[in-house]
Amino acid sequence: MQKNTFYNTFSRRGSVLLEMIVVIGVIGVIAGTIGGIFYANQRGSEIGRQATLETSLAQEAIEALKVIAVANDGTSQGWNRIYCPPDQVEPDEGGDCATAGAKGTATDYRVEAVGNIWKLFKGSEAVSLSSETYTRAINIENVCRSDTDNSITGVTPCGGGSSEDPLTQKLTVKITPPNGAQFTSATYIARALNKQSSPATAPATQSDWSGGEVGDTPTCATVTTSFGTTYCADDNNADVTGTAGSIKILLQ
Repeated sequence: MQKNTFYNTFSRRGSVLLEMIVVIGVIGVIAGTIGGIFYANQRGSEIGRQATLETSLAQEAIEALKVIAVANDGTSQGWNRIYCPPDQVEPDEGGDCATAGAKGTATDYRVEAVGNIWKLFKGSEAVSLSSETYTRAINIENVCRSDTDNSITGVTPCGGGSSEDPLTQKLTVKITPPNGAQFTSATYIARALNKQSSPATAPATQSDWSGGEVGDTPTCATVTTSFGTTYCADDNNADVTGTAGSIKILLQ
């Protein structure tokens, strides 16, 4: 009887030990699964946050380049700073940019706000966000268009049946995060303003208002504008009437 009691006790102890091992194994599997889900959620959140920052940095640069492209002044027209980066002028507009500037995927540029005005500079830049440092670089490339349907076929050098379009440029913004793969965003920008004869006439020209009525010899005193054009000076006998902020032509 004593032998059987010892055997039963030993058997029960073995069963309890086996059950504990099974429970520990189950807990380990559950903990591993929960840990994996938690890590995946955390990693997904981090990737999403980083992607949002990268997109914002790229979009900011593209919008700044669009502003630069139309920011004409007395020194140069904005498009020159994109076509002949970072700050040159085409020969037919009074400059010495004989070629389309130093461009391509191997030449980086950056945008900076100087006195509330966006300007283009050579070289990439380091941007600090959320205690992290991102590198932002801009590449500018000349664009080729089809000689038949004017569609974009790629970037220079142009292949057969296509030619460079100096009124279109390809802009690529590259964002390198502190961790992970590089993010790129590309777009095309076209010149919306016509060329002027020189930077001094940018951003607009003015027609000549002198000459009086058609066929008549002008008798009015003229005023010369900063554009070199003229208009009749006020003779204090304007045939108009109206209230402040409006004007109305009187019938004769």
